[in-house]
Amino acid sequence: MIKIDGLNDIISTSFGMWITALFGNIPAYNPGISFGDQKEVFFYILKKLLDEKKIYFEDPKSKFGSRIIWDEDTSTIIQYLLDRWPKSAKDENDVDLNTYFYEIPVILWVGDNGRLYSS
Repeated sequence: MIKIDGLNDIISTSFGMWITALFGNIPAYNPGISFGDQKEVFFYILKKLLDEKKIYFEDPKSKFGSRIIWDEDTSTIIQYLLDRWPKSAKDENDVDLNTYFYEIPVILWVGDNGRLYSS
């Protein structure tokens, strides 16, 4: 795993936001990071947050906005997200990557009070 600067800041500044905030905050705290490393860090953070139960995803079979939590193990969720990652994406401004972020399930952040937050 590559060194991640500002991991806690990346997470805290992304809290409650759309998943693109998490992805976009990685280079904000790690200037010059390659796109490939940004992707690796992104999935590392998602796995960490899922394992710690600090995030959930909306079930992909539910209607948008229903907030039904996806009841699957971390590895299944991560694999689902990886399988849909656009192979042709070369940078964070790629239109296929933008489409990906809108097509994957909604991220649900768990607040200190146990309440779910999303944008």
